[in-house]
Amino acid sequence: MLGIPRAPSPPSQRHSPIGRALRIGLALTGFVLWWAWHRGVMRCDDHPVAERFATLLQGLGTTFVKLGQHLSLRADLVPEAAQHALARLQDHVGPFPSEQAQQAVEAAFGRPCSQLFARFDLSPLAAASVAQIHRAALPDGTEVIVKIRRPGAAEAVESDMRILHVVATLAQALLPPLRRWGLVAIVDEIASNLRLEMDLAREARFVRRFAEAWRGSPDVDIPDVLDGLCAASVMVQRFSSGVRIDAIAAPERETCARRLVDSYVTQIFELGLFHGDPHPGHLFVMADGRVCFHDFGIVGRLDRRLRRALTAFALAFVEQDADWVVDAWLDM
Repeated sequence: MLGIPRAPSPPSQRHSPIGRALRIGLALTGFVLWWAWHRGVMRCDDHPVAERFATLLQGLGTTFVKLGQHLSLRADLVPEAAQHALARLQDHVGPFPSEQAQQAVEAAFGRPCSQLFARFDLSPLAAASVAQIHRAALPDGTEVIVKIRRPGAAEAVESDMRILHVVATLAQALLPPLRRWGLVAIVDEIASNLRLEMDLAREARFVRRFAEAWRGSPDVDIPDVLDGLCAASVMVQRFSSGVRIDAIAAPERETCARRLVDSYVTQIFELGLFHGDPHPGHLFVMADGRVCFHDFGIVGRLDRRLRRALTAFALAFVEQDADWVVDAWLDM
């Protein structure tokens, strides 16, 4: 595996939109030419190609890391070797400097870290495409994590999505067969989701709702946010630890899978809200067996009418009633 490089500075802070577009175009063109030579002349397998592609996406920043995360879960589109290479983008992204992290916290809350926390670990616990996590302790000794949005990430995403929107529009105009894929709609949907993920104050509100719904559950844990310590760029949560859900031992997998599925049944049919980005980097299993959800940047909603229709569809499917299945499907 390739080493994890330090995350580059946000593209929007270094380039104009034209310069950024040129950088993206040159990077992708260079990769395609390298891939063609690698497969045509060297005749090697896909593994080093996938590794190089993952490194390329990481170097291009937040927008493209999110693209890589999405592709890592698409077994219908991506070969297995490439899935494994892209999977490291789920939670192995280069960190930004701890000095910037401290500055972001102090700017968000208007007080120095020494007043907010009894301890603030400079070394990040984890780094992802949108934000970075640091462990800390409150003055009363409570162990917490501090989620800090990457400096410049919001601006970079806006710039990148405008570029990708233009590229998708031109691609569909020049290559009509691509229209059936709805590239522009896909780009716009990704852009909308990324904008929502950038607002950590919004995420904190969802964390609170989920934490209240699952408080005291023997199967699910949602680390709650701390009152007065949430802003658009920084969010503080109770610390919780465990093992990634895709790394648990075989004997525990069936129980874990049942708890995860049951939790989604509750989320969809009772709460009308569900965790919308459940890749393995966002789920872990605690020592007591509970499944812990984190990163609520993407949350899906279902209104009462849609929940009723979905319930009818599920019941019709169980009963193997074809007419009822069709009626419920049309209602949805």
